[in-house]
This record gives sequence, structure tokens and C-alpha cells, in this order.
Amino acid sequence: MDFFGKDQFKELLDVQKGPAVSIFVKADRQNNKGKNNKLAFRDQVNRAKKMLEERYPDEEFRSVAEMMDDWLDDDAFWGSLSKGVAAFFSPEIERVYRLKTEVDDEAIVSDTFYTRPMLRTMLEPQRYWVLVFDQKNTKLFEASEDRIEEISLGDTPTSMDDALQADFPTHPSAESRQREGGAPNAQGSPAGVSGSKPAFVGMGDERDLEPRYFRQYAQIVDEGLREMLHNATGPLILAAPGRMYSHFRQESKLDNLAEEGLQESLVHLKPAKIHEKTWPLAKKASEKKIDEVLELWEREYGRGKAETDLQQIAKRTLMSQVRFLLIEEGRRVWGNIDRNEGTVEVERENGRDHTDETDVLDELAEFVISMGGEVFELPKSRMPVDTGAAAILRGSGRAEYGGERARMT
Repeated sequence: MDFFGKDQFKELLDVQKGPAVSIFVKADRQNNKGKNNKLAFRDQVNRAKKMLEERYPDEEFRSVAEMMDDWLDDDAFWGSLSKGVAAFFSPEIERVYRLKTEVDDEAIVSDTFYTRPMLRTMLEPQRYWVLVFDQKNTKLFEASEDRIEEISLGDTPTSMDDALQADFPTHPSAESRQREGGAPNAQGSPAGVSGSKPAFVGMGDERDLEPRYFRQYAQIVDEGLREMLHNATGPLILAAPGRMYSHFRQESKLDNLAEEGLQESLVHLKPAKIHEKTWPLAKKASEKKIDEVLELWEREYGRGKAETDLQQIAKRTLMSQVRFLLIEEGRRVWGNIDRNEGTVEVERENGRDHTDETDVLDELAEFVISMGGEVFELPKSRMPVDTGAAAILRGSGRAEYGGERARMT
């Protein structure tokens, strides 16, 4: 398992009873068929077993120990790592992800999973989409940094003929149909043709079509995409020739439509070439969104719609009032959050020995994501405050992948 997004994150958050083991290992890039990766993972497994023995009865963690040991037998897996691996084990679930971002080697045992290192994974455009918008053969691709594959558009029409036959009975295809098949019969079909939805003939050159046909086609495809990608966090890159591109951009209501696209037809290109052209745009769109969130914070802080104090952030988070949470990369604030009162008790910062304490920043991030907000882990140099966390409240504006729809209000 490799893709990690909001649904996978929430799945980990649902585990609220220990033992829950979280293991992170940085990949060794030496070409030794993954032996060093396997040894590093074994070290963390042994460390986790010691903590399990100290904190839980044997019958409660035996199955977890067996899960961890089973992964040590998969030599092919350890030779396939790029930058690291994250593994989560509990009596309820077993999840292992190859990562595209680096992590530090560590093992954490608690009553819940330690998910903080996965936040940066979610920030990267690990998954993005490419819409090849075409008059006769529209395609949708799902992609990441190192892969791309075409996926079905489901019930969404993939050609203008299919999209418009019900919406515009007098568009050029219908007129051509009548010329070729004669006058319509009582059911609306050309003479000599049975059924109410005969096949359309070709649309011809796009220069012969009225703009309204392109706009209607764009609206229909856009509506289908919004249903498919309603929970998407990665950008969608639009690729289309001429006015197909401009009409779709004008009509689209997609929140994740990237500001930059490709004004050219990619319909005849192989997926690998499409990936080569679109990945830089997807990465740029993700980075731009972070810039826009920081701009939003600056503006909303002066309006009283942002928080920097951990106590206030915790209270606002538990009231589902946080839209964006910014936390400092690598910083840990150990303590506890009272979920009933919304108060934070901070014990200390940094370090790794946290037997009875929680990373407060990690827990706040989990709350925000579980309540539909977004979390950004930023380097210290990009954080707007030095408290380790900053929150932008709901109703304070928007920050999205698109140009016009990225306006902050």
C-alpha cells in the first residue's frame, strides 16, 4: 500500500485503543537489495516489542508482534523503498506505506497511532489528476510523482456527441441526423430508425460549432468530475486545445482545478509523456496553495480570525472552528489535551520518550483533519509565529488550487 490521503489518515485516527504501534524507517539508498532497510526495520520492531512488554499484557499484543515479524520475510518489499516506510500495527488494522518523503527512524507505542510524520506526505501532491478535455475522446488520469494511469469517468460523457444528444436536440449532430435519416417519427427518431436515441454522426471541425455547445459540454464534464473528486486534496491539471481549454476553465466549479494547465491536445500521447508534462505543474500548484494560506493568515490575524495560542487553538479545534492549521516541522510539544474542557497541559518540548504524554501538535492536527479542516506542516522559517502552531478560523476566506477561485475574501 502506497497512496496515503485523507481517507487513509482518518482510518488511522479511528483506532482509539492500544496497543497501537507506529514505526518509521528512512530508506538506505545503497544497492544491497534492501538488506539495510530490513535491518533498520528489525531494530525498530525490537524496540517496539520491548515497549509493548512493559505496557501491555502478552495476550493483548501477541497478534501485533506477529504482524511486525511477518514483514521481515518480504525481501522484495525492502528492496523497493524510495525514501522511507511507515508502518502501523494494532489488533484492529495493519497498514504499511512506502513513502516519497524522508522520515527519521523511530518506533512509538501508544493507545493511538502516531501520525505526525504522515502530514508532510499528505501535503505533497502525492495524488493529482489530469483531465484531457477533448471534443471526441475526453480522458481522466490519476497520477503521482512516479506513476500515472487512466481511470474511468463513470457515467460522465467522454465526447460532445454523447454529452449533448439529450440537452440540445437541434445541435449540429441532430441536424445532420435529420438530413441523413429523414424527418423524425412520432417518437422523435428519424424515419426508418427505431428507438428514441439514435446514434449521432460526427461533430465536424470545432470551428463550425457555436460556443454554447462547448460551454454545455464543459458544464456536463465538470459536474461529473465534481461528483467523482469531491474529497480530493490534490490538484487537477487541465489539458485541452484552443477554446476547449478556455471554455472549460470558464465553466468549471472544481475547487481543485489548478491555475496553470496545458493549452494543447494530449489525447494521442502515451501516459508516460502526459506525466512528464503535468507533474511539474501539479507540484507547483501544491506549493502555491501553501503560499496562499500564509497570505490568508497574515490578513485574517489582523481581523481577529486567527489564533496562535495553543490553548485557544485547542478550544477552537474542538468546537470545529479551525479551517487551516499550520504546525512547525520537526517540533514536538508533549503534554495532554482535555477534550471536554478544550485545555492543553504542556509538559515539555522535543525529545522522544513520551510514555504517558501526547504530541499536542499531532493531536491538534488529527482533530482538524477529522473535522474537515486542512493541516500544513511548514519549516520553522516559513511559520508565521514561534509558538509551533497557528490556526485560521472557518469563514475567514479560501485558499485553493485555482486562480480566480483562490481569491481570499
